[in-house]
Amino acid sequence: MDETPQPSFPVEIPPDLPPPQPDLPPPGAPWNFLDLAFTLLIGFGSLFLAEAVMAAAVAMHMRAVGDMGRVADKLTEARFQLPVQFFSYAITVWSVMLTARIKYRRSLGEALEFRGLGPATWQFLPAGVTLALVSQLVPQLFPSNKHFPIEQLLKDPVSGWSMAFFGVCIAPFVEEMFFRGMIYPVFEKHWGMEAAVLGSAALFASIHASQLAGALPELAAIFLVGVALGYARGRTRSMVPGFLMHTAYNATLFTAIIVSTKGFHDFSH
Repeated sequence: MDETPQPSFPVEIPPDLPPPQPDLPPPGAPWNFLDLAFTLLIGFGSLFLAEAVMAAAVAMHMRAVGDMGRVADKLTEARFQLPVQFFSYAITVWSVMLTARIKYRRSLGEALEFRGLGPATWQFLPAGVTLALVSQLVPQLFPSNKHFPIEQLLKDPVSGWSMAFFGVCIAPFVEEMFFRGMIYPVFEKHWGMEAAVLGSAALFASIHASQLAGALPELAAIFLVGVALGYARGRTRSMVPGFLMHTAYNATLFTAIIVSTKGFHDFSH
């Protein structure tokens, strides 16, 4: 009985195919206007909650010790303002981190494009010092005798040093996270780099209006600082330069205050 001849050429067995991968978000900052609105809601909501709790605690303490002063006046002191601000900042950063992780499957650093630029990264620290010195030319050209609300937070050494620590070590990251890490890429995506730089700078200046009693020269200086930080963000595609410049900027201004007031002791000038 004849057997059917078998083919002599080798039979190729297809390799195992890799498991299907989930759809990954496109590169770049993933934020949209809904994310900005949600972050603002969390930020202002947590700030209102913290202020309400602090006001209640201060009122109870004042009643217990027989202090007849106004609760609102006490709440303007740094020892009460800074814990409130820190709580709001912490909740806001936590919510942004969760949004990045759950909604976009990214780490906070990836979603904010918080990445270094190699050896060139550290050049933005002296750039921030220069920015602080140059920005002070605007108020000098238009001097004013106004006293700003923020000065009340620096009226004694404990308050002054606490404000300096908060302003150098905490505030720059949180502010850059929102203005250059989130607002900037959303604006750029819709309207281009120029609008993103100017729009984020205008919003950045607006949050300092109450601290400066709406003084236009000081607000103009902060707007120009925001323009520089936004331009650095747009040109480098990273949040790190703006963060380093912002940190150095604040550190330079606080150093000048510390020197001129002899460590927050002498406010006569």
